[in-house]
Amino acid sequence: MGGGIETFYEPENRPTRFFTRNYYAHDIAIDTPQRRDRYRFQGTFYECIGDSLSINGVYDFVSDGQMAADYQTKDFELYTAEKTEVELRHKTPHWIANLFTRVRVNNFQDVNQELPSFQMNWHPIAFPQTGILFENAFQAGFYHYVFSQKVKEQDFHAGRVSASPRLSRPFYWGPLIATPEAGFIGIGYTNSPGGKSAGQALGEIGFKLETALTHAEERWKHVLEPYAHYKYFTEPTVPYGNYYIFTIQDGYHQLNYLRLGCRNALFLKTPLGIINPLWVDLWTYAFFAMQTIPDICPKGYLNIDWQPHSRLFLGLESAWNFQHQLIDYYNARGNWTVNEYLAIGVEYRHRSAYDWRKADFYNFMLEATQPEGLLYASTLSDRRDAFLFRTFFRFTPDQEVKFSLRTGWNRKQLNSYYLEYEVEYGMVFFQHWRFAFICEKRESDFRSSISFKLKP
Repeated sequence: MGGGIETFYEPENRPTRFFTRNYYAHDIAIDTPQRRDRYRFQGTFYECIGDSLSINGVYDFVSDGQMAADYQTKDFELYTAEKTEVELRHKTPHWIANLFTRVRVNNFQDVNQELPSFQMNWHPIAFPQTGILFENAFQAGFYHYVFSQKVKEQDFHAGRVSASPRLSRPFYWGPLIATPEAGFIGIGYTNSPGGKSAGQALGEIGFKLETALTHAEERWKHVLEPYAHYKYFTEPTVPYGNYYIFTIQDGYHQLNYLRLGCRNALFLKTPLGIINPLWVDLWTYAFFAMQTIPDICPKGYLNIDWQPHSRLFLGLESAWNFQHQLIDYYNARGNWTVNEYLAIGVEYRHRSAYDWRKADFYNFMLEATQPEGLLYASTLSDRRDAFLFRTFFRFTPDQEVKFSLRTGWNRKQLNSYYLEYEVEYGMVFFQHWRFAFICEKRESDFRSSISFKLKP
C-alpha cells in the first residue's frame, strides 16, 4: 500500500516551470519479497533569465533501485532517469556555454559525478573566400566516478580538460557534394591508473560524398540519395587502459570505416500540404585493417518508415549479420488511430546474441578494442524477443481506458519468460477533477492504485 502527491507550478507571465512527484509505499520489490518502507521524491525545475541565460535542474531521491519503475503515470513524465543535476546555460549568437553539476544521492547507483564541469561550443565560423568551416568544443571539469555498494570496484577521479577543433569544406560538382573533414581530439587528465597525469591526443579524418537524384510528376516526387561517409581515427598517443574512462568521449581507439548506403524518400502533394509517406535507408559499414573485426562488412542495415494513411504508421529497423548468417535485430512496429475513440499500437522486437547493448548504437570504438568472443561472453550480449501491445479506447468525452502489455522470452542472460500488463481507467468530472484507477501485473506482484488530480 502506498500513496503519492504530484504538484506543478507554471505561471503564465514568466518562463518558469517546477514539477514534483513524491511517493511513499510499504510494499515489496522484485529482489526483496519482504514488505518494507519505500519512497521516491523527484522533481524538475526550469527558469529562463532574459533571452540568453537559463537554469535547468532535476533531482531524484529513491529508496532502492526497483522503486524507479514502481510509480509511473503516463500523463506526468519527468524523464529524470534517477539523475540529480543542475545546468546553467548561456547562449549568444557566437557561442553556447554550460556550467553543469551532477552528484550521486542514491547509494545504489553508479554515477559519474561532475563537480562541476564547464563546456563551451562555438558556432561554426566560415573563413572568408575559402568556404572552410571551423568548429570547436572545449570542456573542463572534475570527474569522480563512484560505484554502487553492490559493485566491488574502486572509485576513481581526475580533473579533465579536452578540446576538439574540426575543419570541413563542402565542394559542389553539379548534383554531387563532397565534404572533406579533419579534426583533432586532445584530452588531459590530472590522474590516471598509474597515479600520474596523462595526456591523450589523436587525429580524425573524414570524407562525405552525397548526391540527390529526383524524379517528379504532377502530384508526387521520388528522391534517391546515394551516400558514402568515410571516417578514420588515428592511433591514440596513450594506449587503452592507461587512462580513466569516465564517459564515451574517453574510449578512443584507432578506427577506419566507411558507411555506404542509399536513402529513398517519396513525397506526395495533398490538399493539406506535402507529406512524406515513405522513407527507406539501406546501408552497410565497411571496416579496414581491424584485428577485432575480421570481416570487412559484418552487417547490413535497413530502416523503413511507411505511412500509407494519415492514421496508420508502419516502421522497421533491422540488420542482417553477414558473418553469422542471421538476423542481427529487428524492431517492427505499427500504430493505427482508428478514430477519435480508438487507437492501437503493436511492436515486436528481436535482438540476437551478436547485437551488443550499447549506449551509442553507431559508435564502434567498443568493437575496435574488444574481440567478438569477449563481447559475446559479457552482459553486452543479451538475446531476446519481446512483444508489446497498447490500446486506447474512449467511451465518452469524459471516460477512457488504456491497456498496455509486454511479454518477452528467449533471454540469453536470464533465460526466463515474463508477462506484464497494465489497465488504466480514467474519468473527468466537474470539468477539472480527473480520477484514475490502475491495475498492474508485474513480474513480482499484482498491484492497483487510485489517483485524483486537479487540472487547471
